[in-house]
Amino acid sequence: MANICDNRFFLSNVGNDEDFKRIKHRLIESIGIEDADFYGEITYCDDDFVEGWFESRWSFPDEEFEAMITEGTEVYFRCLSEEYGMGYVALNVYKDEAWMSEQTFDL
Repeated sequence: MANICDNRFFLSNVGNDEDFKRIKHRLIESIGIEDADFYGEITYCDDDFVEGWFESRWSFPDEEFEAMITEGTEVYFRCLSEEYGMGYVALNVYKDEAWMSEQTFDL
């Protein structure tokens, strides 16, 4: 059985409504329905931001999110990921149209 990573995220609109609506829709499809890509829940959603949580294996699923939120996209996204079995705690942030380096903490 794989170690389960808990991911808490926040997505905000910072200027481009089309970018925000596309990613918001993709998150709702990926997280908020049965048999979705990630098991989780959208805990709040309105016209300006979305927040929620999802589970993944081992760590933050960066490849999936980098495909969803590409360089130049006008949104703000952050995700705090925790998998205590392996001592993994990380913060992934997308702002100013680029992904920041993942910040990890050595437990």
